[in-house]
Amino acid sequence: MTAEANFCPNCGAALTTGSNYCAACGHQMGGGVAAAFGVRFVAWLIDLVVLIVIGAVVAAVIDPPWFLGILIGATYTIGFWTAAGATPGKVLMKLKVVDEAGEQVQIDKATLRYVGYWVSAIVLFVGFLMIALRQDNRGLHDLIARTNVIRTE
Repeated sequence: MTAEANFCPNCGAALTTGSNYCAACGHQMGGGVAAAFGVRFVAWLIDLVVLIVIGAVVAAVIDPPWFLGILIGATYTIGFWTAAGATPGKVLMKLKVVDEAGEQVQIDKATLRYVGYWVSAIVLFVGFLMIALRQDNRGLHDLIARTNVIRTE
């Protein structure tokens, strides 16, 4: 983004200083756009299958305590977001989690985003449905952590 760029070339909304994407429409200043609900849902399903397989393997080896599944899910998700910018499901769907400046998320923001997943789910999954309803394709967890999911292709 250049210093002169004060408005989104896609929708005309004012840009936040230092941001590499438009908070209004999700347009990535580098040419990418915010990922839509459908592709994000497919990425989530892929990750769910991977986590179910991991859980089944763990359960076959040991009798895990109730909280181990939550710990495995959190480690998987937060770890991939901070190490690679995306979980395997998001990588396969060519998506990436970024902060408001378009940079890869750090562990604090990734952890807050993961907590936001639980908040999004608790309110009858409305936090996730917001992705389909908002022009910028951001869910409650994205708003809480100030993140966005963009297409990488």
